[in-house]
Amino acid sequence: MKKEYLIINYTIRVSFSPKIVHIINDKELEYLLSEELERGTQELVKLIKEDYFKKYHETLQISDDSMIIEIWGHVYFEYFTVLATRIFPMAITDKIAGWVIQRCETIDSGEEEVDIDRKFWNSLIPFKEIIMTALTSIPVR
Repeated sequence: MKKEYLIINYTIRVSFSPKIVHIINDKELEYLLSEELERGTQELVKLIKEDYFKKYHETLQISDDSMIIEIWGHVYFEYFTVLATRIFPMAITDKIAGWVIQRCETIDSGEEEVDIDRKFWNSLIPFKEIIMTALTSIPVR
């Protein structure tokens, strides 16, 4: 199943599979986070979880905070990687940026049994407010 969510005039595309959702990391998502980091991401996660439940008749076993931090992590890690290529324009930074961009094109947010990174995102939950404060001052677009 694929869905498009209109959040604060930005269209966010998501597809669903059992135990995992796939969020397209594109300019629309970047603009949403630049404009409304916390509120926009909370709304997106809420809508995703509602539709996941409607489709699979079970709750997606990912905490809201873990999914929110994962979304931020992918979008901003890609941003910082691209920024590094502008600051240090070398073949190696271009190569690394290409690899990161490819890995971050789609945010695969899954339950612990199918997403090997879930423990990492869960470990950052105690730092959510600090992360949000730092990211709020960094527009990705």
